[in-house]
Amino acid sequence: MKNILVTLLFLLTSFLGFGQSVSAPNSKSFTQSTSAQDASGFILSGFGSTETLLTSISLVNPPSGTTFVLNTTTGLTAASGFTLSGNKTRLVVTGTMASINTALTSLKINTGSVNGNIVLSVAATVNPTGYYYNGVNGHFYKPITTGAYYTAARAASLLTTFKGQTGYLVTITSADEDAFIYANVPQGNIWFALTDEVEEARWTIDAGPEKGTLIKINNGQTNGNIPGQYNNWAGGEPNNSGNEDYAVTKWGGGTQWNDLPNHFSCAYVIEYGTWTNPDDATFTEFYTNSVTHSIQIHLHLVWRWIVKKI
Repeated sequence: MKNILVTLLFLLTSFLGFGQSVSAPNSKSFTQSTSAQDASGFILSGFGSTETLLTSISLVNPPSGTTFVLNTTTGLTAASGFTLSGNKTRLVVTGTMASINTALTSLKINTGSVNGNIVLSVAATVNPTGYYYNGVNGHFYKPITTGAYYTAARAASLLTTFKGQTGYLVTITSADEDAFIYANVPQGNIWFALTDEVEEARWTIDAGPEKGTLIKINNGQTNGNIPGQYNNWAGGEPNNSGNEDYAVTKWGGGTQWNDLPNHFSCAYVIEYGTWTNPDDATFTEFYTNSVTHSIQIHLHLVWRWIVKKI
């Protein structure tokens, strides 16, 4: 019995030791108004060597002027909406664990003249085939290329789950999100969660965290657009030509919206995530760690201040 228990403990320890995780470095102090300070020490572990990972690197509410840069990006691909080069406050990439770890060893912090804490966060998950991650809001999107009526697409979306989150028919609440859909979904005429089925010309978001939000109160491209709410209608749309109560984006393969009736069979997108800040994400199988650094005043600035006072 004792040997069995020892064996079980060994197996459990081995399993835990190889669990997927992100480890963070110890806290340190960075010098004010200084570029390319070493911020390495984050390490991804436990993922398969051939798996493609999605990794987000972000500064959480950084002091003004503070950014980071990866000096090595070999083997990485920037997610939609991001570029590998230049100084960043957030970056989302895909690559193997080895490539990402190599890049993380080259992580540098650039500080500005404003003091404060630097919260640096790294999150990683297996990059799933058929899903697209939006680093701006921290949501995943799954295009469904098989056509469906609007009401069927809305209902089917709610029956799905992904990494612990219930899906919903995609909502489009900003130009950035609209551009993200345009860039990542090849189909045209894509249903999204916007309808005036309850009352004609009162266009209301009817899914997701924004459900019930009224964005428009008249038909026509700009008529009745509510200030502060995102609208992107094509010229002359919506026009209710044939009881058209539901909205599509990428109308005709373009960048704008149109209204269509429910008997059209269109592609659609399922969205996962209800938060607006990606640092608030609660996906399962998404591994995160962070470290809080501080900025110290540069000694030569202190000396200049003393000399000035004297």
